[in-house]
Order: sequence, then structure tokens, then C-alpha cells
Amino acid sequence: MIKSDCCSNQLFEFEDNNRKFINSKIIKSFLKEEKNYALYKKAICTPSIKNKNKLDEEFKKHLFYIRFVSLISKTIHFTAVKYDISINDQNKNFPIILNAENDESIPLLNTIEVKEEGYEKIYNEDAETIEDITSDKEIANALSQLTNTQKKTLKLKYVDNLAFKEIAVIMNVSQQAVSKNHKLAINKLRNLLQEK
Repeated sequence: MIKSDCCSNQLFEFEDNNRKFINSKIIKSFLKEEKNYALYKKAICTPSIKNKNKLDEEFKKHLFYIRFVSLISKTIHFTAVKYDISINDQNKNFPIILNAENDESIPLLNTIEVKEEGYEKIYNEDAETIEDITSDKEIANALSQLTNTQKKTLKLKYVDNLAFKEIAVIMNVSQQAVSKNHKLAINKLRNLLQEK
């Protein structure tokens, strides 16, 4: 009981002498975690180099985490702002004219006649493999002649709509390898379909 009172007195005295430090946001967030508070209490009540080093190490980790989260947060914010600016610029430079009204106050989009007969649906939205995406026999036959790697690359690129960088991570290869496989597959398809 005496040791606990002594520790409480030491904590109170330290916090009283360092009020500005203890009330800073970073220290408050650090001491909110029970594990960190226990290390802090131990370093004050039973001061030793070992206890001080443990506390310092945990604080460095906490500080790194705070800075990392802040960096990511700022990066996301500035990327979003930059993206928003580019979309606004694009909309200014290339307005959607089909939504503009003609002389009779009717949107131009409503004046276009669309005939759906005569078109064959060649794309299957529920495709599981690259060969399943089309009902066109020539395209399906050409796709079946690709290597498994080329098929997987095309499926991830065009069915799953992933970037080369994402495909590289999934396939555990370099981005250059994905780009090369993609190019080879497209060239092979082009050659096979031009032969027909």
C-alpha cells in the first residue's frame, strides 16, 4: 500500500511539473492505451534505463503510426482534390453535348433514334473465364488458343477491369511481365482473327 501511494505521489508530482507536456494531444493519445500507460507509470515509479527505453520505444512506434496515418490522410486528400480538378477541367473542355437542348428545348439525346434489331449480343456479363465472355465462335476459338497466363491477364484486365499494377500483384509477377503478356495476347488474337 505504501509503495502504491509513493507511486501515486511520484506520478502526481511528475504530471504537476510537466502539465503542458502531459496535456499535449500526442501524449494524451499515447497514454490512452493501457499498455502505454503502464509503461509510463513504471518508468516514473521505478525509474531505470530499461523502463525508460521501453517507454521510448513504444512512444516512437506510436509517433510513427500517427505520422504515417497523417501522411496517408493528406495524400488521399490531395489526390482527391487533384482528381476533382482534373474531372472539372475535363467537363469544361469536353462538355456532354447530348444533354444540351436543341432549338425546341428537347435534349439532343432524346432526338436520336436507336434501333436494336440487327445487333447480336456478343458479350456475356456473367463470364467466369475469358472464353465465356463472348458468344461469337470465332472470338471464343481465338481466345482458347492463348496460353493460360495470357487468358488470365486478359480476364483480369478486361473482365475484372484491373490495372497492370494490380494484375502484377495478383499474378505475383512484374508489371512489365503483365504488359508483355497482354501485348502478346492481343497480337496473337489480332493475327488469329485476321486469318479468318
